[in-house]
Amino acid sequence: MKYEKHVIKEGSRAHVIYWDSNGSHCTCKACEINKPSGGSHMKSIILHEHEIKQLSETGEVTVARPLKWQPLDALPMPNSKNPNMETWVTLETRDPKPTGKIIHCRFCKLGEIRWVKETWKINSYMEGESVNFQYKADGSMRDENDTAGKPENGIAYENWYENITMRSSDYLQNIKAEMDEYGVYTWENGKSPLPWHSASTMPQWASRFNVECTSVKVEQIDGVWSWITAHKKVG
Repeated sequence: MKYEKHVIKEGSRAHVIYWDSNGSHCTCKACEINKPSGGSHMKSIILHEHEIKQLSETGEVTVARPLKWQPLDALPMPNSKNPNMETWVTLETRDPKPTGKIIHCRFCKLGEIRWVKETWKINSYMEGESVNFQYKADGSMRDENDTAGKPENGIAYENWYENITMRSSDYLQNIKAEMDEYGVYTWENGKSPLPWHSASTMPQWASRFNVECTSVKVEQIDGVWSWITAHKKVG
């Protein structure tokens, strides 16, 4: 397939037909942004604020996510030599005869490394330069070049950068944010008026952690069957 770069807005560095928070999709299959990179793609995992704090303080975190369908019981896959497997057997009914199904952890695999998504916002930005991120879990700030998923030069990052700075400027204008004498929006470091973004929207270049899955189990927590996965910080 021949891939083409879309530029439909005067002065735009990247196409603006359609973009998502990761700047990685376009409705046109032939768009350059959809061109396979040829390399492997690390998957992500969303962590809540208390999980981020645990990971920051100890270097490890335990994650619990309820099973979509609650079984009567759950056991590791029979004949498995490793009790920390991501494949389990659930008991769905007992009468008139026991029935069940095999389930696989959709959050991670044992030994898999994933980059972490968390609630974030733009702390500051300079058009044409760089972005500084802030993280809600602990309020810390980090420049994009210091994150675990350092940005790479490419259309995905350019597209995201152009849109996030444009949206930020529009937001600041709408709320009538304070400007200095040169017409530049200004605020105290760490007190950005820009809104928080949900963890699901975080691009990889904003991530500050990579984690390796060290254990996968199914257990009951307060009567709710859940995937219990353990992770350690890597990189």
